[in-house]
Amino acid sequence: FDYSQVPPNGCPSLAPYTVRIEPDSRGIHTEESHEASGEQFVVFGDGDLGSIGNENTILVNENGTVRITGSNNRIYLKDGASLEIVEGRNNRIFYEPAARLGNLGDDPILLPSSGITFVGEISSVEEQGKRAVERLDIE
Repeated sequence: FDYSQVPPNGCPSLAPYTVRIEPDSRGIHTEESHEASGEQFVVFGDGDLGSIGNENTILVNENGTVRITGSNNRIYLKDGASLEIVEGRNNRIFYEPAARLGNLGDDPILLPSSGITFVGEISSVEEQGKRAVERLDIE
């Protein structure tokens, strides 16, 4: 496959994605900065995550915002979600058509989707420093 012919926003259409969220994923409701690598995060509506780390999986719901400094992350963006890669390379970006993509760093892999479904469990969600939800199923 000749990648030089891929349009700037990736391939025109790919099948929907289903993303498995493992227990103990971190849920983000308020602005937060995290330095972890190899972790999973879920950013809920109006949530704001600044991530400094590599090889994270980040799921971003509508109106959520993520700013990344790191490489080899997998970022899943629902319609209305926003992404800015401050610095980093080789990030895989799965996005629905109405996601907002800012700077994408070096050598991003863009994978548009006709729909992203999240399934699994989140063991705790932090909201303003308090545990808001003990367990949440997302489908």
